[in-house]
Amino acid sequence: RQKGGMARIILTIPGPWSKLDETLEAQKPPQAELRWLPPDYQAAVDIVAVGRKAGVFTDEEVGQLRKHVGLIEYEATFERQGDRGAATATARFAVAALQAGAQAVFVDTSLRVLTADTLKGAELDDGNTLFHLFVEILLDDEAHEVATEGMQCFDLPDVVVPFTAGDAESGTAAQATAFSLAAQMVCDRFRPTAGSVFRASESAPWYRLALKKPDPDADPDDAFENPRGTFVLTPRK
Repeated sequence: RQKGGMARIILTIPGPWSKLDETLEAQKPPQAELRWLPPDYQAAVDIVAVGRKAGVFTDEEVGQLRKHVGLIEYEATFERQGDRGAATATARFAVAALQAGAQAVFVDTSLRVLTADTLKGAELDDGNTLFHLFVEILLDDEAHEVATEGMQCFDLPDVVVPFTAGDAESGTAAQATAFSLAAQMVCDRFRPTAGSVFRASESAPWYRLALKKPDPDADPDDAFENPRGTFVLTPRK
């Protein structure tokens, strides 16, 4: 695959920097690139909105973030299915950025916000920790599906599980299934295949997997476009 089709981890980091910080430049992993950007009010608004929803910001932290001097954009690219090394290196860089004055670290590839409290004491080479730092499970009531965002942080396909509108039991099963399959792929190195079946527990319903390939016409700069595609699960008849 070309670089545009490789797995990526993208961070946006607001902080007190009027230029690219040389200390952070020296601490970035080899597969990552850094770019300084001028302050961006809309980016701050977006980060605050996600962080508020996750309950990770105090009012003081929000005020500091809105007064950021510049942004550092971090992009790591790699290609190795199930690789956790890039996520570990990125998490360590996030710690360094926060120690260097960053107000927050926004994971563009999964809509997660990392803060000093989020990362305090975290085992950054542990699969379970990395899964919770870099993968989001989203329920979409309009599309009637549960989907992951951020599996490309491990060069793995995302997971989508549709559910029946108005059926609470179906929605609960979809959430449990999406979480269980994605977590097993990252933490246990489980490698499902198209056409196989899966269930989250002995009492959960069975689903059959199909692999939906990425859109060949998608914007290569789209942070949400997973080059490994998506596992779509449907109830087994």
